[in-house]
Amino acid sequence: MFEERRRHQRIAISDVVLFRSVEGQPRKQFLEGRARDISRGGIFFTTTEPLDLGECIELAFRELNSPADTRAVAEVVRVDQTPDGYGIGARFTYAPVWLNELLFGQGVVR
Repeated sequence: MFEERRRHQRIAISDVVLFRSVEGQPRKQFLEGRARDISRGGIFFTTTEPLDLGECIELAFRELNSPADTRAVAEVVRVDQTPDGYGIGARFTYAPVWLNELLFGQGVVR
Protein backbone atom coordinates (compact mmCIF):
# COMPACT_ATOMS: atom_id res chain seq x y z
CA MET A 1 0.00 0.00 0.00
CA PHE A 2 1.26 3.50 -0.87
CA GLU A 3 2.10 5.68 2.12
CA GLU A 4 1.63 9.45 1.73
CA ARG A 5 4.86 11.20 2.71
CA ARG A 6 3.94 14.81 1.94
CA ARG A 7 4.00 17.15 4.91
CA HIS A 8 1.99 19.96 3.32
CA GLN A 9 -1.47 20.19 1.83
CA ARG A 10 -1.37 20.48 -1.97
CA ILE A 11 -3.60 22.85 -3.90
CA ALA A 12 -4.45 22.21 -7.53
CA ILE A 13 -3.82 25.29 -9.65
CA SER A 14 -3.44 25.99 -13.35
CA ASP A 15 -1.44 29.20 -13.56
CA VAL A 16 1.51 30.36 -15.60
CA VAL A 17 4.81 30.03 -13.73
CA LEU A 18 8.00 31.60 -15.02
CA PHE A 19 11.34 30.03 -14.10
CA ARG A 20 15.06 30.27 -14.75
CA SER A 21 18.18 28.56 -13.50
CA VAL A 22 20.24 30.50 -10.98
CA GLU A 23 23.24 28.17 -11.09
CA GLY A 24 26.47 28.69 -13.00
CA GLN A 25 25.66 31.19 -15.72
CA PRO A 26 22.11 32.16 -14.70
CA ARG A 27 19.68 32.58 -17.57
CA LYS A 28 18.69 36.19 -18.10
CA GLN A 29 15.26 35.40 -19.46
CA PHE A 30 12.54 33.46 -17.73
CA LEU A 31 11.07 30.38 -19.40
CA GLU A 32 7.38 29.55 -19.11
CA GLY A 33 5.64 26.59 -17.54
CA ARG A 34 2.19 25.74 -16.22
CA ALA A 35 1.76 25.12 -12.49
CA ARG A 36 -0.26 22.00 -11.67
CA ASP A 37 -0.19 22.12 -7.88
CA ILE A 38 1.48 24.04 -5.07
CA SER A 39 1.99 23.67 -1.32
CA ARG A 40 3.91 25.39 1.43
CA GLY A 41 6.80 23.06 0.63
CA GLY A 42 6.97 23.25 -3.14
CA ILE A 43 5.42 23.25 -6.57
CA PHE A 44 4.83 20.87 -9.47
CA PHE A 45 4.74 22.37 -12.96
CA THR A 46 4.99 21.28 -16.57
CA THR A 47 7.29 22.72 -19.21
CA THR A 48 8.92 21.90 -22.52
CA GLU A 49 12.36 22.73 -21.06
CA PRO A 50 14.37 20.02 -19.26
CA LEU A 51 15.84 20.76 -15.84
CA ASP A 52 18.37 18.78 -13.82
CA LEU A 53 17.77 17.16 -10.45
CA GLY A 54 19.28 19.37 -7.76
CA GLU A 55 19.22 22.45 -9.99
CA CYS A 56 18.37 25.71 -8.20
CA ILE A 57 15.69 27.74 -9.97
CA GLU A 58 14.02 31.09 -9.46
CA LEU A 59 10.25 31.11 -9.94
CA ALA A 60 7.98 34.04 -10.70
CA PHE A 61 4.20 33.83 -10.43
CA ARG A 62 2.08 35.76 -12.87
CA GLU A 63 -1.56 34.94 -12.11
CA LEU A 64 -1.84 34.55 -8.31
CA ASN A 65 -3.04 38.14 -7.68
CA SER A 66 0.21 38.59 -5.83
CA PRO A 67 1.90 41.73 -4.58
CA ALA A 68 5.18 43.06 -5.98
CA ASP A 69 7.42 40.30 -4.54
CA THR A 70 6.32 37.44 -6.76
CA ARG A 71 9.51 35.40 -6.70
CA ALA A 72 10.50 32.21 -4.97
CA VAL A 73 13.60 29.99 -5.11
CA ALA A 74 13.41 26.20 -5.28
CA GLU A 75 15.48 23.07 -5.79
CA VAL A 76 14.42 20.62 -8.50
CA VAL A 77 13.66 17.30 -6.77
CA ARG A 78 11.72 15.49 -9.49
CA VAL A 79 11.85 15.41 -13.30
CA ASP A 80 9.35 13.28 -15.23
CA GLN A 81 9.43 13.07 -19.01
CA THR A 82 5.94 13.31 -20.50
CA PRO A 83 4.62 13.19 -24.08
CA ASP A 84 4.38 17.01 -24.03
CA GLY A 85 7.64 17.81 -22.24
CA TYR A 86 8.57 17.52 -18.57
CA GLY A 87 6.90 17.45 -15.19
CA ILE A 88 9.04 19.28 -12.62
CA GLY A 89 8.75 18.92 -8.86
CA ALA A 90 10.60 21.61 -6.92
CA ARG A 91 11.04 22.16 -3.17
CA PHE A 92 10.96 25.77 -2.02
CA THR A 93 14.18 27.00 -0.42
CA TYR A 94 12.77 30.53 -0.26
CA ALA A 95 9.15 31.59 -0.64
CA PRO A 96 7.77 35.01 0.30
CA VAL A 97 5.41 35.19 3.27
CA TRP A 98 2.55 36.40 1.07
CA LEU A 99 2.55 33.09 -0.82
CA ASN A 100 1.60 31.10 2.27
CA GLU A 101 -0.87 33.77 3.32
CA LEU A 102 -2.46 33.84 -0.13
CA LEU A 103 -2.73 30.08 -0.49
CA PHE A 104 -3.52 29.09 3.08
CA GLY A 105 -4.76 32.27 4.76
CA GLN A 106 -7.56 34.29 3.28
CA GLY A 107 -6.68 33.50 -0.32
CA VAL A 108 -7.18 30.28 -2.24
CA VAL A 109 -7.79 27.88 0.67
CA ARG A 110 -10.00 28.87 3.57
